[in-house]
This record gives sequence, structure tokens and C-alpha cells, in this order.
Amino acid sequence: MRRLPFSGRFVPMILIVVVTAAAYFPVLDADFIWDDDKHFVEDQLMTAPDGLYRIWFDPDQAVWNYWPISRTSFWIERRLW
Repeated sequence: MRRLPFSGRFVPMILIVVVTAAAYFPVLDADFIWDDDKHFVEDQLMTAPDGLYRIWFDPDQAVWNYWPISRTSFWIERRLW
């Protein structure tokens, strides 16, 4: 079996990156959609200092959804980005 030259091995990777970038390019300036406002903007646990504790241990916080793992992920992401 013949090996591809060094530059030939990167052609498929470059093609994947270009196709992926072309697919996502139209939405780079997109705004929040569907229920993102409820998850990120209106959810006060995302900005509360004790929000992570209340997501898991305060039964009164199970308002319209109770998905502690998802909300924990959102809580962490909000602080990172």
C-alpha cells in the first residue's frame, strides 16, 4: 500500500474544516432561539451566588423544569463564557 505524501494526508481534514465552517457561517450572528431566554436570561439561578446549590437542593426551584444536570451545565457555562 502506497502512503500518501505529507500534504495529502491533511487534505481530508482541511476539507472537513472548510465544509463545517461553511455550514455554520450563516448563523454566526444569530440571536437566542426558542427557549434560550428561559434557560439563560430569565433563570435567576444562573446569576445567583448560591444558584448551583439551589439548583440541586432547593425544591422550590423546580418551577417549569427540573433538570439539575442540564442546569448545572448552563450554570458552569455562563460563568466560563
